[in-house]
Amino acid sequence: MSDSMAFAQDFLRQKYRRLFEVGDEMGAEMAALSDQFFIDLLDSSLVLMGVEAASIFFLREGKDELDVGLSTGARKEDLSRICIKLGIGVVGHAAKFDEVLVVNDPGKDMRFNRGFDRKTGFVTRNLLAYPFHEGSRVAGVLEFVNKVGRPFNDDDVAAVKGLFEFIGKPMAEALKRTSFLH
Repeated sequence: MSDSMAFAQDFLRQKYRRLFEVGDEMGAEMAALSDQFFIDLLDSSLVLMGVEAASIFFLREGKDELDVGLSTGARKEDLSRICIKLGIGVVGHAAKFDEVLVVNDPGKDMRFNRGFDRKTGFVTRNLLAYPFHEGSRVAGVLEFVNKVGRPFNDDDVAAVKGLFEFIGKPMAEALKRTSFLH
């Protein structure tokens, strides 16, 4: 495990101890803590993964679409109202088929939706889409865009997988309480 991953795990464990140990606690305090959990997850992932931008897309239960819950990095303000149908674009495909996708040449990948780049003015050079779960169902996708200095590789996928294995329980609790889904 890298030093930066160990640091991130210690930070998340200390700050979100209550989500790791939560029982039946409810209320505004837990909702706010859950929202902050996702904000910190995204911000720390941006640094840990060495990318220009990252977004968390949430699958709304009973709907066949993903909404941008949070975005950080370049041009995040342009993503606030984006809705993606399951199976459309790289993120929609990752969610629909519960598949981790690494796309290092989006111009040659038919799943890549160029409309987002046109709308935002952002240029996607590469991306990694990682579906995450609530129980056995896909709850959303964490997307990393534009790896700095090199394309995405298997080490990046392993790093995200390790992060999600570590944060599985608090993330499940945060998903139950976050305002990003309501």
